[in-house]
Amino acid sequence: CVPSSYQALQLIMSAKLPLTTLDENPVLDVTFDGVDEMTPDFNSIKGGGGCLLQEKIVGYNAKSFVVIADERFLYPSVIFFDQLSIPSLKIYDVVNAVFLFLQC
Repeated sequence: CVPSSYQALQLIMSAKLPLTTLDENPVLDVTFDGVDEMTPDFNSIKGGGGCLLQEKIVGYNAKSFVVIADERFLYPSVIFFDQLSIPSLKIYDVVNAVFLFLQC
């Protein structure tokens, strides 16, 4: 499992699942992630947890990207940015993955 956030890391560790990084496994079979908001036509907003860039990079390196959400996250339109500012991001866990992408 490659965590895309601190919260994901804590869940992986508490479930005693195998932990790895994009440096060790640059191509993933599937990435699962949640959303902060989703519209009926599946436009989604992410990043309220503060790891948006890292989540995007992990998702980019996966063959499949699966979004998990239920009706609690469904809104008629996206309103997220009117209510919350995005915190600054940390990217040191994904620097090598970005470097490999830029070399292509």
